[in-house]
Amino acid sequence: MSHGVLTSCPVDGCPNKYKNIQTFTGHMTKKHKNTSSSSQVLPQLAVVTQPAILENSVDVSSIAFEDYDNDCGTEHECFDDISSDMFLETMCQFYMKLEYELMLPASTVQYIAKELSVLHSGNSNLIEKRLKRKLQHCKINNADDIVSYVMADNPLTKIQNELQTTYLRKETYKRHFSYVNPQRVPIHKGPHSKHFYFVPIKETVKALFSDKSISFKLSPPQFSQIEDLLLDYTDGYVFKENGFFISNPLGLHFILYQDAFEIVVPIGPAKKKYKLLAVYLIIGNIPAHLRSRISTIQLVAMCIEKYFNHEEFYGPIVKDLKDIENVGVDIPGVGTVKGSLVCIVGDNLGSHGLGGFVEQFSTSVYFCRFCLIKREDFHKAGGELATFAPRTVHSYDTSLTRLAASRKKIYCGIKFNSIFNELTYFHVCRGLPPCLAHDLHEGCVAFDMKIFIDYFVDKEWFTFESLTKSLEDFNFSVKDKRDRPIPVLESHNRVKGGAWQICVFLRLFPLLVKNFILDENDPVWRAMLLLIEIVEIVLSPSIHRSYLPYLHQCITDYLHQRKTLFPEIQLRPKHHYLSHYSELTEAFGPLIRVFTLRFESKHTFFKRCIRAFRNFINPTLSLTVRHELYQAYRRSGADRHCKVNVMGDSDFFLQNYSDEIKREISSKHLPAGINECVSAEVLGTIYKKGNVVAIRQTTYQFEVEMGRILLVLYDNKDGVYLLLEKLATEFIPHLRVYEVGCKISYECISVCELMSTQSLHVYPSGSHLYVKLHHALVSDELD
Repeated sequence: MSHGVLTSCPVDGCPNKYKNIQTFTGHMTKKHKNTSSSSQVLPQLAVVTQPAILENSVDVSSIAFEDYDNDCGTEHECFDDISSDMFLETMCQFYMKLEYELMLPASTVQYIAKELSVLHSGNSNLIEKRLKRKLQHCKINNADDIVSYVMADNPLTKIQNELQTTYLRKETYKRHFSYVNPQRVPIHKGPHSKHFYFVPIKETVKALFSDKSISFKLSPPQFSQIEDLLLDYTDGYVFKENGFFISNPLGLHFILYQDAFEIVVPIGPAKKKYKLLAVYLIIGNIPAHLRSRISTIQLVAMCIEKYFNHEEFYGPIVKDLKDIENVGVDIPGVGTVKGSLVCIVGDNLGSHGLGGFVEQFSTSVYFCRFCLIKREDFHKAGGELATFAPRTVHSYDTSLTRLAASRKKIYCGIKFNSIFNELTYFHVCRGLPPCLAHDLHEGCVAFDMKIFIDYFVDKEWFTFESLTKSLEDFNFSVKDKRDRPIPVLESHNRVKGGAWQICVFLRLFPLLVKNFILDENDPVWRAMLLLIEIVEIVLSPSIHRSYLPYLHQCITDYLHQRKTLFPEIQLRPKHHYLSHYSELTEAFGPLIRVFTLRFESKHTFFKRCIRAFRNFINPTLSLTVRHELYQAYRRSGADRHCKVNVMGDSDFFLQNYSDEIKREISSKHLPAGINECVSAEVLGTIYKKGNVVAIRQTTYQFEVEMGRILLVLYDNKDGVYLLLEKLATEFIPHLRVYEVGCKISYECISVCELMSTQSLHVYPSGSHLYVKLHHALVSDELD
C-alpha cells in the first residue's frame, strides 16, 4: 500500500500569503485527484507540521479572518471532509497492517496507538506555540483567532480519538471498509447445540466489486484462442457444457475448497480438539495470476471438525449459491449479477466426504469417485490397465435409490446424497476434480521413489549416506531452497516432506545421482524417468489436446511397469486415480489450475493468527472476524499489485554495446523510452540476468531453443523484453535435462512471445551446465 507522505509544495489559488507549507499527499481516489488546487489552502494549514514562515513584506493585519471562508466557500468544506476521510483511511490501513497482516498482538498495537497520540498531541502544542509567537512577532492583531482557526478541528486529532482503543478501532474498520460480518449458525449434534461461522457469499460478492486491490470487472470467460489448447478450467468440458454459463456468459464462476487442518501442534495434548474444517472460495473470473494469491482466496465457513454435520454446515452455503444462481446479487452501478458453482476442490478424503462417497480407501470395495472399479478387480492381473464404467449422475441416483431400498449403509461406494446436488447446474459426479499434489507428490511419487531408491541401494549404485551428501552439496537455486528436499533414510517407508519438497526431489533426482548411475537402461531407472515425465506433463499450465492420449499411454505404461517390477508391493488407490488424469484434464483443463496447495496455503493465515492472540475460548469466531477484517484492509487498496514490477532500473544506452547486439535490438523496433533493469517480475515470474528461458520448441522434448538472459528491458506500457544469448542446447534423455553450451547468436524477444514463462536456473555439474524444466513444454500440437 502507499501510505501518505509529507511533501513540500507551494500554495496556489487562494491569497498567496503562506508558502513552504507541509501538505499531505498519498493514496488518493479519483475524487481526490480531481480536487482543484485552489481548494487546498486551509486543509494544508490545518495539518501543518512546522511553523509556517510568514513573509514580512506582506501586510496581513488588514485582512479580516472571515475572508478565508469567503474565498474558498463550500468547495473548501467539501475538500476538508475528503481530507479527513483520506487521513482516516490511511491511519486505519496502518493499524490494520500491523494487526492483521504483520500479526502484532492487539496489546502491542494499542501501545503504538497510545504513543502516537501522545506524540501528536505534543507536536500540536509545539506548533501552536511557535505559530502564535511568529504571528505576534509580525504584529498581527488577530493572531489568537488565526491560531485557533488553524489548530481547531484538526482531522488528525479527531482520528486519534476515533482510534484510541482496540474496540473503537475495530468498529471504525467495520464502518469505513468493505467488511463482511460472519454469521453464527447453530449445529444440532448430540445433546448440546454447537455452532459454526458462515461468511455470506452474497455479501462477499458485493465486497468484490468494491475491492480496490484488483479493480474487478465483469467480462465474458476467457477461452483459449488456439484450437485444442487447454489454458484454464474454462477450456474444460465441465465448464463449457454447463448450462448456466452458456445462458449467462457474464456470470460469476465460483470455485470452492474444503479441508480440515490443525491450528495447534498435531502431536500435542490438544490434538483434534481444535481441528478446524474450513471452506474457501475463489472467484474464477479473476485472472489466473491473481487467483493464485492467498489474499484473493475468501473464507466461506469455519467450524470445529468434531461438530461437523453435512446438512447443517453446507446448507447455508448451498442456499446462498441457489439465490445467486436464480435471483442474483444487486451491485450498485453494475446491476444484478448472477453466478454458479464450477467445481469443489479438495483432497481425496474431503472430496469423498463432501460427495457422499466412502472414505475408507484402504478397505472399501468401491474406492474411486470417478468410476465403478472394485478393489479385487484393480489388484487382479492386468487390473491396472482395465477400464471401468464411469460414475454418472444416473448411476449415482440409481445407487441412492437402491441404497434406500436395501437399508444398507453403503451401496456402490455411496453413503448419502450430497446437499450440493440440490444445485441446478452442479453434481458431485462432474464437479470434484482430483488433487495432483496428494495423488502424485504425496502419493505415488513419495512411495514409489522410496521403492526405487531401495532398489538402487541394493544394486550398490549408491548408499543412503552418499545420497544425503549429494543433497547437502547440490547447488540448489534460490527458489529450490525454499522447498529443499528432506534426506531419505533407510527406515522411512516413503520420501518425507511436503508436496513441493517431494516435487523438487523428483525433478532434480537424476542430477543428484548423475555420477552414481551404473546402467542407463535399467528398467527401474526407466520407470522412474517415466514417472518424472508424467509429473512434468501434469504440472504444465497449458496442454494441447493432442498430448492427452500420449499422457494416458505414459500413465498406463508406468502402472504396468511398476506392478511388474515390484509385484510384491501392491499398487495404491492413488495409482488408480492417476489413470483418470488424461480424461480429467479434458474435463477441468490443466489440473494445476485446480491445485489444492494454493488453498492450503491459506491455512497459514489462521495458524499465525492463533499463535498471535492465543485465544482458544471461541477460536472460530476470533479467526473468522480477524480474517474478514484483514480482507477489509486488503479491499481498501492495500494489496495492489502491478502486472510488471522492475528492480534495479536504470537508463539504457544502446551505444555502449557491441555491434551485434545493436543490430539485434534495433531490428526489433522497440518502443521509445526503453529502460534497463536488473530483474523484472511479470505476472508472478521473475526474469533476471543469468537465468535461462525456453524460446521455442520444434519437436517435443528435442529441438528446444534456449537462451541466457543478458539484458532485461522495459517500456512505460508494461512491455518487458529480453536480450538473450542463444545457447547450443541438447536434451539428455537418461537424465531428462537439457545441457546448454556455447553461444550461437543473440535474440531480443518480448516476454509474451516466449514459449514458456519459466525462468530457469543453471545447474553446474563438473564441466557441464544443465537446465531442468519445471514442467513439460506441451502447448504445441504433438507431431
